[in-house]
Amino acid sequence: MRNSVQDWNTLLNREDVLILDTETTGFKPDSEVLQVSAIDTLGQTRFDEYVLPNKPIPREAAKIHGLTESKLKEFNARPWVEYHDRFTELTTRTATFVLVYNLDFDTRLIRQTCEMQSPPVYFVPYKGRCIMKEYAAHRRVPNQWGSWKWHKLADAARYEGATNQPDIHNSLIDCEIVLDLMRKVVNQIT
Repeated sequence: MRNSVQDWNTLLNREDVLILDTETTGFKPDSEVLQVSAIDTLGQTRFDEYVLPNKPIPREAAKIHGLTESKLKEFNARPWVEYHDRFTELTTRTATFVLVYNLDFDTRLIRQTCEMQSPPVYFVPYKGRCIMKEYAAHRRVPNQWGSWKWHKLADAARYEGATNQPDIHNSLIDCEIVLDLMRKVVNQIT
């Protein structure tokens, strides 16, 4: 079966399927991860770490998620290299699938963060699925390019009645919202 919401029910309530999200310093080729979280589809937190970036956090990014250098120190953030092995073990050996609302973006930012370490650490690819694209194909709102519109997570969750969480940009909360969204959609189609 092709990846779609039709098989989301097989991904729910499993310890070996993770939902992952990040908060970052931005969208650029030199942007870095500031927070990485993962929960399993039972809802248990499996990874939730704040990361010290190599470069200053742009003011525009801090306005979105509220993460500043002083906040990160308050949260006892460490350089990515200190989390890398545990993250890799979890996402490549423990997990069967890693579900990400915007797979391409989050994976690129984790890879960039690995490459920006001194010395760089190797990014080990995980078997991921993009929940945002699968949801877009399910919802079927056309976009200007003849495909399906991608919906922001907060918009998709509100539309499906999946959450009453505010749009606060915290990777752990966003993982929980993705899980709620998946559960709501599965309940509607089964």
